[in-house]
Amino acid sequence: MKYLIATALLFSPLAFAESNHSFAICEPNTQCSKCIERATFSLTPNSSTKSVIARGNSPDGIPQMKEIVDCEFKDIQNWVCKDGRALMTSVSGKVTMSYVGPPPKVDGKQKEVCLK
Repeated sequence: MKYLIATALLFSPLAFAESNHSFAICEPNTQCSKCIERATFSLTPNSSTKSVIARGNSPDGIPQMKEIVDCEFKDIQNWVCKDGRALMTSVSGKVTMSYVGPPPKVDGKQKEVCLK
C-alpha cells in the first residue's frame, strides 16, 4: 500500500508543476544574445494558497526565494501571476513570461529584459 501511495504522489500533477526559467538584462535588438546579467530560477505553483514560489540564484550566486501571492488559479496547470513588472501565465502546464512596463536603464542606456 505504501508503494502505491508513493507512486501516486510521484505521478500527480504537483510533481510536474515546477518549471525552470531564465532572466537576463540584455542589449536591445540582440535577441537576448548580448547580455550584461543572467540568472536562472524555478517556479512552483501552489493552487491551495494561490501563490507561486520563485527559487534561484542571483547573478552573483546568492540563493534567492520569493513567494508571489494573489495569483489567479483555475488549477495547478492553469494560472496567472503578476509580480512587479513580470507577468507569468501557465496554460496546460506551459509557463510563459513577459515583461510589462518601461524598459530598464543601466548607466543611462536602455536595456531589454529577456524572460524565458
